[in-house]
Amino acid sequence: MTNKALSLNRTSTLFLRLAVSIVGLGVLALCVYLLPTIWAEAYTEWPRHGYAVRAVVVAMYISIVPFYLGIYKGWRILDVIDSNQAFSLKSVANLRVISYAAAAISLVYALSLPFFYIWADNTDAPGLILIGLFLMGMPLIISVAVGILRRLLAEAVIAKNENDLTV
Repeated sequence: MTNKALSLNRTSTLFLRLAVSIVGLGVLALCVYLLPTIWAEAYTEWPRHGYAVRAVVVAMYISIVPFYLGIYKGWRILDVIDSNQAFSLKSVANLRVISYAAAAISLVYALSLPFFYIWADNTDAPGLILIGLFLMGMPLIISVAVGILRRLLAEAVIAKNENDLTV
């Protein structure tokens, strides 16, 4: 591999690392600044259904664990790519964890949808249900897409290993 191609490869992974870091810091900022404010004002702002608001906030905090696990495993995949071992079982294992983490996030938000409904119904804000559906649907789509990518990568690794043994 030439130095120019190697430099381009590292630049693209550097860009992805920057993007992953920005997303991770954005979610951290939401958890530190926005969610505690919503939690504190749940019963003063929405006295009849503050429990539903707090249940949604708890779901958001619970979803942080698989989110950061997925972020970490994405970072590990970029490490594997930088070491020129993208077609390896390490990448397949990391993609499996990312897929399961996204599915877990989707499950958490699916379980919190009734509380989104209660919150939206009592505040006459139907957009809250759409936000809940979005928070449930996007990780589900990501989980399925990463699962398909994982399966394709696993088949490519198997084919690569068979070719290495043949030659």
